[in-house]
Amino acid sequence: MSQCKVTLISTSGCHVKGDLAYKYKDDDTYRVIPSNTPTTDLRFSHFTENYLTDGRRDPNCIFPIDTLRSALHEDHLIGSLTKNFFSVMGACYSVKKVTQNLIPNVTKAIQAEQPDVCLVVAMWPLCHQTSSLIARGLEEAGIPTM
Repeated sequence: MSQCKVTLISTSGCHVKGDLAYKYKDDDTYRVIPSNTPTTDLRFSHFTENYLTDGRRDPNCIFPIDTLRSALHEDHLIGSLTKNFFSVMGACYSVKKVTQNLIPNVTKAIQAEQPDVCLVVAMWPLCHQTSSLIARGLEEAGIPTM
């Protein structure tokens, strides 16, 4: 890992302050989060608002941006970070929308960052389905996930 370029995708519905919030149920879009974004500029919009209490208090528990920066700059555990990270609203009940729209679009964006590995972070129960499908799509495209 000390030589790897790492990117991040989270199903937390994270977006940067001023960016378009997610629509609720079945939003199959993604947001680009520059990896140098201060955590104070992160916002969350998600179908399951009640799961966001901890994330709004500490964004790193569902979008570990500071954790990855620390792993790079302080702990020297990873080689580099991609310029951008990614987020989706993982509470997408439509597997068809996830597999036919979300995965091809976000995979293309992640591939453009040329990561060696992608950290996939799920937020709540349905997000685990979405994150697993995303991980599968990324791995089929040749990007290892963890």
